[in-house]
Amino acid sequence: GFPYFCPAFRSAVAQRRCPQEWGWAPELVPAARRVEPVLVQGDFREAEQPYLEAISFLPDGEQEDPDSLVLPHLNLAKLYILEERFAEAEAALKEGIATSTSAAREPSVLHEFRTALFSQSLGWTYFHQGRYDEAREVGRTAFHKFRESEDSRLRYSVHFIDTLVLLARIEDAGQPGSAAGRRYLETAVGRGFSGAGLGDVYHAVAQYEFARHHVLAGNDVAAEPYARIAVRTLLWETGNDNLYTARARMILARVLQLQSQDEEALDHANSAFATQWSYLPPYHSEIGETLALMAELYEALGDKENLRATRILIEDHRKARAAFEATR
Repeated sequence: GFPYFCPAFRSAVAQRRCPQEWGWAPELVPAARRVEPVLVQGDFREAEQPYLEAISFLPDGEQEDPDSLVLPHLNLAKLYILEERFAEAEAALKEGIATSTSAAREPSVLHEFRTALFSQSLGWTYFHQGRYDEAREVGRTAFHKFRESEDSRLRYSVHFIDTLVLLARIEDAGQPGSAAGRRYLETAVGRGFSGAGLGDVYHAVAQYEFARHHVLAGNDVAAEPYARIAVRTLLWETGNDNLYTARARMILARVLQLQSQDEEALDHANSAFATQWSYLPPYHSEIGETLALMAELYEALGDKENLRATRILIEDHRKARAAFEATR
């Protein structure tokens, strides 16, 4: 249920191939293999350790591709982002960027790709901290790396979608339903991307983000088909027990609430909550947002019993959130 981990959450065949395809040094593969089982159980601290072990292996200058060892930094940062530990994510990414820059012997497509991925991830880290100008700067770095590359694999990489979504979210944060955000999302939704399977997943992400954009612009009618297509695609590609699917369901639930279709909205919100509760730490902001929506829907439907139960969960979440923020 987690976006872009290597080797976590790929098919069994892809898990066997992933470390070698992404340039992991042989001694790092055993540590990487241990990440998936603990993430499936939602044990983030246990998942963190293999990446920290991998980072302890520094480039020795003798490998064919010495900057391959920066990938644990990227994956560790993505784990921290998932946990909303944004300061740690930023530190891991900056260390990875420095290592990659010093280790690269000469420009290469792989190094260019990794630079784009680091910039994109750093952009999300800044975005979630409300540092929109910094997020826009590094997001545009990734954007130009993907768009202007001479290699078609970068120009049509599925990760270009994530960069376009990032830039759209930044623009919509400053002006909800912005024209600039719309242009980025139209590009993400409208053009083809390589990567069978993953391409469909990332394309569905662009669709539910376009639905989010339409909601911000006050157009729930335009939002609904994008949200429904995203949910349908993600159910087919990743199943229900996946955070991408949960996010798509939440956006669709919001759209349906705006249309007073409260019962169907509640079905989607409940499904999203079940997935989030299984995979995210209890303080996570997405859990809080989903519980708040569920409370609104139970109240609208006159379901007092479930409303009381949801309010108890909301209070528990507030306490967990306060405890988490006290450590930041």
